[in-house]
Amino acid sequence: MKLPKELIAFDSVCSRYAKVLFSLPKDVRDSVRREIGEFVLWAKTTDELWNLVSSEYLSHRYKYEFFEEFKKQFECSKETENFFELLVNNERVSSLQSILILFDFMKNQQNGVVKAYMISALPIPKKYEKFLAHQISRKIGREVELKIEVDCTLILGGILLWDNFMIDASLATSFKRIEEGAIYAASQN
Repeated sequence: MKLPKELIAFDSVCSRYAKVLFSLPKDVRDSVRREIGEFVLWAKTTDELWNLVSSEYLSHRYKYEFFEEFKKQFECSKETENFFELLVNNERVSSLQSILILFDFMKNQQNGVVKAYMISALPIPKKYEKFLAHQISRKIGREVELKIEVDCTLILGGILLWDNFMIDASLATSFKRIEEGAIYAASQN
């Protein structure tokens, strides 16, 4: 099963950078978050560009040049430049999306909002997105911001993630569990 790239496991390093960003004064951190988010969107206009910018093999000089090119199109604060420099110098540009997701999680947690992810085998009509978010909100007792991704490799069903919880009702996982059970049973004979 393939999860969206932004749902990759977060390591303690990503958590530290997110905490650094979160520790800035509110107006500054929100500005840096927005500007870094714009950089990610800009760099992801093509997979090739993002792969290049986030590559550990690309020199710091070229990463700075990419950021300078970005700044020609978007206004950036000195704090954003400093944060980007910190990421480049410590080879963490590839972790940028995870850092931003963790930052958003901290901010939502502070504001009492839960960010939930629904990965569905089939597209979910827009009219049902609010209904799903409302049902999750009723169940957990907090406001829910729901993001829906489609992953056809799930075959049928979907996966729901929020906080530290996961409900996997996908057919692909059911098949995988059956396969693992058969392999285990075969190894016992």
